[in-house]
Amino acid sequence: NMGEPKVTVVIPVYNVATYIEKCATSLFEQTLDSLEILFVDDCSPDHSVEIIKKTLKKYPERNSLTRIIRMPSNSGQAAVRRQGIIEATGQYIIHCDGDDWVDSDLYEIMYNKAVKDNADVVGCGFIYENQKGFEVYEKELPNIDGKSLLRSWYKSTYHMSTCNKLVRRSIYTKYGILPWAELNMWEDNGLLTRVFYYAKTIVYVNDCYYHYNRCNMKAMTSGYGIKQVEQM
Repeated sequence: NMGEPKVTVVIPVYNVATYIEKCATSLFEQTLDSLEILFVDDCSPDHSVEIIKKTLKKYPERNSLTRIIRMPSNSGQAAVRRQGIIEATGQYIIHCDGDDWVDSDLYEIMYNKAVKDNADVVGCGFIYENQKGFEVYEKELPNIDGKSLLRSWYKSTYHMSTCNKLVRRSIYTKYGILPWAELNMWEDNGLLTRVFYYAKTIVYVNDCYYHYNRCNMKAMTSGYGIKQVEQM
């Protein structure tokens, strides 16, 4: 369908006022033209949403495909991602966290690779942004089908983030795959193992990155305890 956006990016928004402008700007400045951007506000108590609206004003060309969706009550990361997937209309879906940011050509490169290889999943590298500088994390996904990847799981595990994997939306819709609400720790493992099971082709792109913010101590340490371990 020519009418559907090429890619939908889903961004959970909760207490990210310090970082969300940088995140939103990196999304609005994407070189990919047909990009649906869904910010899902998990009843954020800070002024994250106002910052998004103010930033969007500088990019009028992004208006038509950008939405801010508000959760009816604070529901947690998994429920937020779930809502984003349900509301997405793009051919492919990827996630981005509100305190992270992406290279400006990342989604164009990933989308073109998906089309060229008719891939169900496209992965990319990470840059961990630390206080002292940065480190690049690249572990290429072999060009294989998902079932083979899952079979070799314990020999070669993969970074299971949903933020560096572009996934064909029809995999979610056809097989009814959605995040399990309430599971907010390692929820991406539960999601991606199911996605991989149905993915015929998984490929990887080099030299363009997702920037993972390791300076947000709130995010890294918030509420880590027995509940999180049980969820994992």
